[in-house]
Amino acid sequence: MLYQKYRPTTINEMVGNEKTLAAFERHFSNEIHSHVHCLIGPRGAGKTSTARIAASMLGADGLSITEVNCGTERGIASMKDVIDLAAYRPPTGKARVIILDEAHSLLGPGKKALLKPTEDVPPFTYWFFCTTDPDTLFSGDAGAALKSRMTFWKLKALSKPDITKLVTEIAQKEHIQLSAAALASIVDGCNGIPREALVLLEQAITGDPMVAEESKKETVVIDFCRALYKSVGVPGAWPTLGAQLTNLKKQGVMMEAIRHTALAYATTTLIARSDVACLRLIEHLSEPVYDQGEAFPKMAAQVFKLCHLKPDQLQV
Repeated sequence: MLYQKYRPTTINEMVGNEKTLAAFERHFSNEIHSHVHCLIGPRGAGKTSTARIAASMLGADGLSITEVNCGTERGIASMKDVIDLAAYRPPTGKARVIILDEAHSLLGPGKKALLKPTEDVPPFTYWFFCTTDPDTLFSGDAGAALKSRMTFWKLKALSKPDITKLVTEIAQKEHIQLSAAALASIVDGCNGIPREALVLLEQAITGDPMVAEESKKETVVIDFCRALYKSVGVPGAWPTLGAQLTNLKKQGVMMEAIRHTALAYATTTLIARSDVACLRLIEHLSEPVYDQGEAFPKMAAQVFKLCHLKPDQLQV
């Protein structure tokens, strides 16, 4: 897989998020630095890769890096083994690094079990919590306590120029002649996510029709966003919009992609002319929903609210 073959191993190999990554690198270059970190961002944005790069900077090697998928290992029993490991010096390397992927999936008892080891951290141990959903991770008393121990790093979806640069460079390395249409389809279809861009590139290389399919999905999403704009303050439009949103979900369209497209459409329209409907749309869709199990209900709730805005709410 291309996204595995070209997974970055140094900060210099990362694309985009320049300010965040520069601060990240400076942080670990200092003699004194935090031992508990939280990497936040959409799936496929490079959270785990960034944690692995930090592990390398800290002098950890393969035997001293432990990765846990909290999507399946989420309770106190699973955390106990990791906690025990964190207390001991690594057999090799200068540091022990523990990466908790999908950390928002941790259950309450699992979070609670991590409070002590993330408060009294041995000088050789580092924790990295990677999550697409910080609100869920920090929910409850144990989640709030965990939050107070962390240093935060937010990775955003990449801009179109950055994604274009990434795809073009890797296509050249693979000696692939990529047409302008195929490149545009990949850039538009990946929603700024490097991993998805490379998956689409691989599909283009192998002649997979999924690239064309992604382009069709993009058109459907834009049509939905136009309909949403016209339906702000129109309660009767909700059943149709709700059905359209459900259909997009069944097609595998990410809710975060819909949100980004709607924001772009509303912002462009608002700049062109004074439009309260666009303003309300931007206000309601300003917070990320990400693409976990709760993304669809969150998006559906916001669409419902937009349809049911009252006339006095459509005035500045």
